[in-house]
Amino acid sequence: MSILNNKYAKFDSEDVRLMQKMMREFSEMHKGTGMPDYSNAYVGYLPVFAIALLASQDSVERLTKKLVVLTWAIAALTLTMASLTVLLFAKGI
Repeated sequence: MSILNNKYAKFDSEDVRLMQKMMREFSEMHKGTGMPDYSNAYVGYLPVFAIALLASQDSVERLTKKLVVLTWAIAALTLTMASLTVLLFAKGI
């Protein structure tokens, strides 16, 4: 399964600004690490960085969907328990 598809082609100017900010911060953190760099503008890092961001975004979206389902399940169980408790108290009185 390919991680890249057409849904990642939809972005706006805010996405570009965010990516530029992240690359600036990466450049600042990278200075003085002694790691070799074969690109003056760090362009070589951009595809790897972008794919890593897309993969992490997909992971977060999957986790969010699972958490929503879990929340609904807990809410349903809570309502069921509350209604059974009310019925028990009503029968006991």
